[in-house]
Amino acid sequence: MFGPVIAASDEDVVAVTRPHVADHLGSFLRIDTRQKAGAFPEFLALSGLPVHDTVTSMSLRRPWLKGDRDGGRPIVYALASQALG
Repeated sequence: MFGPVIAASDEDVVAVTRPHVADHLGSFLRIDTRQKAGAFPEFLALSGLPVHDTVTSMSLRRPWLKGDRDGGRPIVYALASQALG
């Protein structure tokens, strides 16, 4: 399990996670993500980690990471909640 993973773009998240995924080839690895489509889940599927389900981010009285995809902030690709177990 690993997370959180935060990056500026889809290309960056693949570059950052590729070595970790490769180091765990053939063993259990869990990544909790909100991403349903795009370069990151495609990379995970090609690496033998198909998206089984996605997680939902919740917040109280304000938007969750407003500006997440418009270049205003880094993007949270993988969460830490399940990794903390």
